[in-house]
Amino acid sequence: MIAQISENEFRLFRDFIHEECGLYFADNRRAFLSSRIGKRLLARSINSFFRYYDYLKQGGTEEEKELLKLLDVLTINETSFFRNLPQFDVLEQKVLPELIEKKVKASEHSLRIWSAGCSTGEEPYSIAISVLEALPTRPEWEVRIYASDLSLSALEKAANGHYTNARVEGLAPARLRRFFETEDDGHRVVELIKRLVIFDFNNLKHENGLGNLDIVFCRNVLIYFDPQEQQKVINKLARALRPGGYLFLGHSESVQGMSPELEFFHYQRGTAYKKREIA
Repeated sequence: MIAQISENEFRLFRDFIHEECGLYFADNRRAFLSSRIGKRLLARSINSFFRYYDYLKQGGTEEEKELLKLLDVLTINETSFFRNLPQFDVLEQKVLPELIEKKVKASEHSLRIWSAGCSTGEEPYSIAISVLEALPTRPEWEVRIYASDLSLSALEKAANGHYTNARVEGLAPARLRRFFETEDDGHRVVELIKRLVIFDFNNLKHENGLGNLDIVFCRNVLIYFDPQEQQKVINKLARALRPGGYLFLGHSESVQGMSPELEFFHYQRGTAYKKREIA
């Protein structure tokens, strides 16, 4: 049985994880961190938190692979299709019609969207469904939905596109029939949707080269960062958006006072931020 992490060991891991990926664990998260790191100690047959820390710090190829496995157990993949429905009302009734109208007038038939912190794929697939339902004529449009996460196991599940019956039970029957194939043990996203989504590993602490985006979803991700890292992430998201683009955050997250480029707005019960357009 693995003992609880000591205060000194907790601080070593907290600072190391923060340095590597920006995630920050406050003092009240010590038990959580101890439990999650303990899983990797058991998997590696290491009986000491400090020995495991020393192993990770060596920084070789094997150690880097193990770090990814550690980050995988530290992330909480809580998600669902069309989670926070009022925000999808904003997307479907306000944002997409506005963007599509502008692009049609400019003869620009493309949409670029980023789901940052996509977990097991429910969010980017939900976005893809909303986009397909909103487009007037699909063939002439190029849609790219980039979906990234820190968890390799979550990305693997997302790319597979298979969900149990319980995971899709909240979907409207018409959407379930049109965008999913029924299998013995659940449902699978149809290829029409899967082709729109590109899954990739990305640490928000580092650049991924995305830019000129129309929409960014980064929901319930900022809560894992300290204020300094939150500011860096917000700056990155604002840079990635094109003028007039939209940012969706989690209901408890805000960029108030962090970016003059982003204007808060609400539509019915949903909220988002819009990047100021160039005058």
